[in-house]
Amino acid sequence: MYTSGNFIDEAYGVFNEMVVKDMVAWTLMLKAFSSGQYWSKAVQHLRELMRVYYMSLDSTALVSMISCCKRSGALPQGRLIHALVVKRGFNKDVFVGSALISMYASCGDSGSAKKYFSRMEMKDITCWNAMIRAVGVNGNGSDAVRLLWRMDDLGVNPNESTFVSVLSACSHAGMVDEGIQIFHFMVKRRGIVPNKQHYACVVDLLGRSGRLDEAHLVMAKMPLLPHSGVYGALLSACRVYGNTKVGAEIYQQLLTLDLTVTGAGHLCSVSNLYSSVGDWEGTEMSHAVLRSKGMKKDPGYSLVE
Repeated sequence: MYTSGNFIDEAYGVFNEMVVKDMVAWTLMLKAFSSGQYWSKAVQHLRELMRVYYMSLDSTALVSMISCCKRSGALPQGRLIHALVVKRGFNKDVFVGSALISMYASCGDSGSAKKYFSRMEMKDITCWNAMIRAVGVNGNGSDAVRLLWRMDDLGVNPNESTFVSVLSACSHAGMVDEGIQIFHFMVKRRGIVPNKQHYACVVDLLGRSGRLDEAHLVMAKMPLLPHSGVYGALLSACRVYGNTKVGAEIYQQLLTLDLTVTGAGHLCSVSNLYSSVGDWEGTEMSHAVLRSKGMKKDPGYSLVE
């Protein structure tokens, strides 16, 4: 009960009072520390868990332990768990393998992620997606695209998550043409109906490269109501490129929408956009709207990444 809420200290108190602590209790406590971002306690708990249950850890516990290392950036402990995975024969488990790949990538060691992936005897879609995310978060869009085409050649069908990861990798690597090609491949060749995440990636892809009119057109033609991230991505790009024309059009759209859906902060971002190009009339207009809606502009608020 306590571990599912925000009562980490209470949960730890109950855990310490337990006379017999099985592996389920240890694993739940580890998850609680990780979800609550109690990193020092999580790593300490992780070490103790490895000591107590060294020879009886199952794949569920190992995945939780690896996830803890990923979220806390505890690469040395992650390497120890990797060695344990190999010793105990869990290196053939695709879920454990995917967790290790993600852990290495999040800790900035994409080389180890690639090495582990290449040595895996069996790779399902989970493993491929983990590897694509791994190279993507480390800025290697070309490798993400190559992995997509490789898995397609091998007959592994990419899913929605695969394309979100590849499109995101293309966006951050500035690979606009490749990203658009992959989006069309997803829709026309794979028959996947784009979701909000896919559209957000395409808008971000075009926006980062300065193709703001195209990005806005994609957003306008979305068959779904854009979520907050789509507005944020395009407004951020408008400010980077000083494009008040597209910014003003988005601003008008925001005024017609429920701010609980789009996020009131985006109106602040419009204000920042006008200020950045010296359009004080537009700045004051956006301030007036904020005041009329009972909101205040945070002077430090910015969506520029």
